[in-house]
Amino acid sequence: MPAGWPIRRYLLVLVLALALPMLGLLVHSLHESHRQALADAERNAAQVAALIVADTRRYVADSRTVLEGLAERPLVRAADPARCDPVLAELRPLFAYLANVAVADADGRIVCSGLPLRADAPRSVAGADWFADVRRERRFIAGKAHVGPISGRWVTVMAQPLTDEAGGFGGVIGFALDLARLDPIPAGIDAERGLVVYLVDGNDTIISRSEAPAEWIGKPMADAEALALTHGDEQPGAAFVGAADARRLVGHAHIPGTGWRVVTVQPARLLADSLWRRTAGKYLVAALVILLAAALAFHVGRRIVRPMSSIARTARSIADGNLGLRAPVDGPAEMRTVASQFNAMLDIRQKTEERYRNLLESAADAILVTDAAGRIIIANRMASQQFGYSREEMLGRPVEMLVPDEFREMHVGQREGYVAAARLRQRIVQAQRKDGSRFPCEVGLSPLHTDDGLIVSVFVRDLSERIRFQEKLDQLSRYDTLTGLPNRSLLRDRLEQALGRAERSGGQVAVVCLDVDGFTEINNFHGHVAADWLLREIATRARAALREVDTLARAGSDEFVAIVESAAGESVAQEVAERLYRALREPVQIAGSEIVPTASFGIAVFPQDARDPDDLIKCADLAMEQAQRQGGDAYCFFEMALDLRAGERRRLLERLRGALARGEFLLHYQPQVATGSGRMLGVEALLRWQSPELGMVAPDRFIPLAEESGLIDAIGDWVLQTACTQAMDWRRQGVVLTVAVNLSARQFRQADLAARVRKALDRSGLDAGGLELEITEGMLMDDPERAAAVLQELDRMGVRISVDDFGTGYSSLSYLKRFPVSELKIDRSFVRDTPADADDVAIVSAVVGLAHNLRLGVVAEGVETREQHEFLASIGCEICQGYLFSRPVQADDIPRLAARE
Repeated sequence: MPAGWPIRRYLLVLVLALALPMLGLLVHSLHESHRQALADAERNAAQVAALIVADTRRYVADSRTVLEGLAERPLVRAADPARCDPVLAELRPLFAYLANVAVADADGRIVCSGLPLRADAPRSVAGADWFADVRRERRFIAGKAHVGPISGRWVTVMAQPLTDEAGGFGGVIGFALDLARLDPIPAGIDAERGLVVYLVDGNDTIISRSEAPAEWIGKPMADAEALALTHGDEQPGAAFVGAADARRLVGHAHIPGTGWRVVTVQPARLLADSLWRRTAGKYLVAALVILLAAALAFHVGRRIVRPMSSIARTARSIADGNLGLRAPVDGPAEMRTVASQFNAMLDIRQKTEERYRNLLESAADAILVTDAAGRIIIANRMASQQFGYSREEMLGRPVEMLVPDEFREMHVGQREGYVAAARLRQRIVQAQRKDGSRFPCEVGLSPLHTDDGLIVSVFVRDLSERIRFQEKLDQLSRYDTLTGLPNRSLLRDRLEQALGRAERSGGQVAVVCLDVDGFTEINNFHGHVAADWLLREIATRARAALREVDTLARAGSDEFVAIVESAAGESVAQEVAERLYRALREPVQIAGSEIVPTASFGIAVFPQDARDPDDLIKCADLAMEQAQRQGGDAYCFFEMALDLRAGERRRLLERLRGALARGEFLLHYQPQVATGSGRMLGVEALLRWQSPELGMVAPDRFIPLAEESGLIDAIGDWVLQTACTQAMDWRRQGVVLTVAVNLSARQFRQADLAARVRKALDRSGLDAGGLELEITEGMLMDDPERAAAVLQELDRMGVRISVDDFGTGYSSLSYLKRFPVSELKIDRSFVRDTPADADDVAIVSAVVGLAHNLRLGVVAEGVETREQHEFLASIGCEICQGYLFSRPVQADDIPRLAARE
């Protein structure tokens, strides 16, 4: 327990520690009593339902016995009304609950009746449920409640089948039980506790009720929660149902062979009242125990706590300055001893001074006290440490000994004015140590008038560490922590200063942006540590290639910016770019591998390209991006056309971002036909963008932009899903085609590519063999090991793989043999000049022969003339695709083209 608690709280805890276990046992006993009472109530409800079932079965058994006897009598089986009606009429007085007894033939016509048939009474029971049940099941049936067509009263029919001479179904004899007379509910139901008993049939219609039966017979039972317990449970049981304010105990049991059920309903509130009457005494005992514990705690508290409280109040008053008070010696012996010792300690006044001195010595700042003349009369331990003087060397000497020599005379004059004003002052000054070294400090001066005159408390805090920390923060906020170069914030400051100087002198300022080529791959392959080392090496080389007056800054992850100033009429930007280019291309060793780092450079010059710092950096960035698009390892100067193209790209990207959500994309399909027969075998899905503002945008304009921005992921998923769904729709029309979908390089690098493909197939219902994925050689060779793993997973799914634009990349035949590829697509650039160009003829023939040797199919793209078609057929190319057969068309045109071919 916390040491700072008052005694009263400890005593309370002690009392609770004694009382709580007893209360816990009492609460547990109350809980068990309540639980047992509820269990007893459920058991009693189930027993009541079972008792009523036993009584009701007696009615049913008696009726069945009589009906079985009547069914065997020839007189009844003969169904002669003249002989049968009197016998049936004699039965009615024997059973008080009978409304009528009747015989129907095999077709349901009433042939005998204990009651005379009214002229308007129906003559057939063929449509009655009970008759259909008896005819179907050929056994005794207890029917559901209904208004009897003969008696006109609420009845339920108990029927026994009759057999004809051949042993088949010969008709039915049945009792119509008058539900108003039927009383299967035994006497003695506990009405005081609100128990209501229902007898219901298979349609949940009330056959009998313990309270006001005449008002309820034939009505549906409305208590759905109670009825829900009875459905499907043949054994007697009971449970509580309903919300807290309408909670009820429901008992239930089924009457075998009838479909009837007994349901008992009793308000839980009445059970709770009974339970409370039984447990009220226990609750009263618990309340008395709690009151007794509280009274005991209060009494003990007054006897023990009151003296201690008096001592505590005295101590607080003394702490406030009332040193004349003493604690009353009162209470138990221990309390009187404490008070006596407390008073004795107050008499030791010298300890107050000692306590003050300890406080002074433990202060983290230097503390001096001077008199009105500025002589030091008190100095603590920290003052001796900060200034390097011993305490004896400082006492009695002027405080100016701690002030630098050149400021001492001025300090004396200020001190005299300060003493005269006698007000609090705080300032930052330079202080001087005994060895002559200086340090910045914050000085607080506090004057105090005493009986001996004015004294001044001087608090001195050394700011050296704080200033060094502030300088470090400034360094971190303006310099890159990895390379030590200026960061983007300091870069802009220096560029503004350089532009100001150039504006005044008429000179030029060149901004050179460089971005390390392939840095992401270096980072991923060699790791962050090696990549950081490379950035530091590049920073060192670039800094060495510049002049002292030039600025080099790190503006991003692998992006650096150089600021180069030159005199009027002199341009050194190209010279600087070439020096940087040469410096970076020196080989370096990274993790045991030698690489040659390259970079893309962009150059913009003030004032001709831009006059604002941000605009000038933007122009250099645009030029650098142009160098990257040219393959990197080069430098480009800014041109106005670059800004125009960049603006166009930005506008295009803005519209592209929402194109998918707005439904602006569509797919066209170009047929792929068998070279020999001309039969359409498949189609290639081609993405199109129909922009309301731009019209039909060419794929080569927006697909690279989608790749760079990452939008290709969502667009690619849409293409894949749409193509699979369309292929399945054609199949429903009887057109079975393979659909080919191009994968972008970014899609192929997705870790969950196979899962995305499987999702598209599952959603569309298309089998995997109906989908072909087209990839390029570059995608295969970028990471052959991973490419092989991905393609093998797709191949196991059954998806076909095609290598698009084969022959334009840099694939290795040894790798190609490892990949599960289905076919090669010959690029249109090789097909275009066949058969006239001998070189193209040789290349296409070699590709077809290679594919056949590897047991791969071949598709020739860009087939536009009959001569090209005949040449491809002559060398064994299986499939052709091109304008000779069809341009890319919309999905609705494909079935027509397939039927024509």
